[in-house]
Amino acid sequence: MLRQEQITAAKDNILLHGIGVQSQREGMDPVQALEAFAGYVWQSPLLAFHAAFDQALILRHMKLHLGRTLPNPWVDIEQLCAVTHEKVRARSLDEWMRHFGIECTVRHQAAADTLAECELLLRIWPRLAGQCRRWADVERLARQQRWIARA
Repeated sequence: MLRQEQITAAKDNILLHGIGVQSQREGMDPVQALEAFAGYVWQSPLLAFHAAFDQALILRHMKLHLGRTLPNPWVDIEQLCAVTHEKVRARSLDEWMRHFGIECTVRHQAAADTLAECELLLRIWPRLAGQCRRWADVERLARQQRWIARA
């Protein structure tokens, strides 16, 4: 977690994520944390459920604290779920987890949500592998779904 000099999060957001004012003030130095993150992900594709949120948040802080962004490709797991399971009308992470019977004991906590997203990816991977030979095919499939309307 990045150290926050000024706490601007709303009380309901603090309660939802369980990250209090003290924890935010004791977070890691932003430059160190973001450099470590960039080194860890290196050139790997980044996957997240509703990835646009994570992408905007991370890239905004990268630009603010490091003066650069990440070149990594981003793929939205929700889009991959939708394109591999077209008849399922789930949209939220909770709905997809329910569909696949995935349990997450602590929602809205980064590590627990990440584990749930990994389990979700494992459930859809057999269908992805059947449609995609290379990573570029996975990216193309996700982009394609973005433009397909769902009821």
